[in-house]
Amino acid sequence: MSTERPEKSAVFPVRKPPQPAVWLPWGMAACLALICVIFVQDRETHQQQAAELMHRISELDENTVALRKESHRLQAELAQIKELNRMASVRVALLNPPLADSKAAAVSIWNNQTQSGVLLARNLKPLDGGKSYQLWINDPKYPSPVSAGVFEVEAGGSVRYEFKPALPVQAADGFLVSEERNGATAPAKDRIVMSGDALPL
Repeated sequence: MSTERPEKSAVFPVRKPPQPAVWLPWGMAACLALICVIFVQDRETHQQQAAELMHRISELDENTVALRKESHRLQAELAQIKELNRMASVRVALLNPPLADSKAAAVSIWNNQTQSGVLLARNLKPLDGGKSYQLWINDPKYPSPVSAGVFEVEAGGSVRYEFKPALPVQAADGFLVSEERNGATAPAKDRIVMSGDALPL
C-alpha cells in the first residue's frame, strides 16, 4: 500500500498596504514656513529699498530747488554787474555855445562798450550855403578830435542824431559841434558852435 504525501499548498507572503511617511506633513509644513519667512524678508527688503529710494528722491528734489535758487541769484548778480559795467562805460556831455547870446543847447550820451551814442539838441539854427553841422569826439589817443559824422537840423532847430565815430574811441573826454562844408577831417576853432566835457553817468 502506497502512501502518498499530500502536496503542500504554496504559501504567498501577505503584503501590507504602504503606510504614508509620518514626516511628510511636517516636511511640507516646514517648507511652507520657510517660504513664508523668505517672502516676509523679501517684502521687508523691498520696503526698505523703496523707503531709501524715496528719501534719495526727496534729497535730489531739495538739491534741485537749492541749485535753482543759487542759479537765479547768480543770474541776478551777473545782470547787476553787467548793468554796472554798462553804466560805467556811459559818458554824458552838456554842450553849450561859446557865445552867451545863443540859446542853442545839446546833450551827448556816449556808450563806450557799443561805440555808439546819441546827440539831442535844441535851438540850432538851420544852415545854408551847402554847410552842415559835424559832431566830434575828443579822445586823448588821437592828436585831433574824431569825426562822428554830419547831421541836419529839423524844423524848429531840434536834433536827434544817433552816431558812431569814424575811428575807435578809447576814452571820450568831450564832444563838440562845428559848422562844416561837405564834412571835414578836423574842426577849426572858428567853426566850433558848441562844446562840452564828458562826465560819467
